[in-house]
Amino acid sequence: MQDLPNLFLIGPMGAGKSTIGRLLAGELSRPFYD
Repeated sequence: MQDLPNLFLIGPMGAGKSTIGRLLAGELSRPFYD
């Protein structure tokens, strides 16, 4: 798979950014930084 650029999730507190970020990182086999 071609290397993908970084993905940034932006939104208000409690919107689920960390949850979605962890799920996406796992599916894409990428590291997750909170």
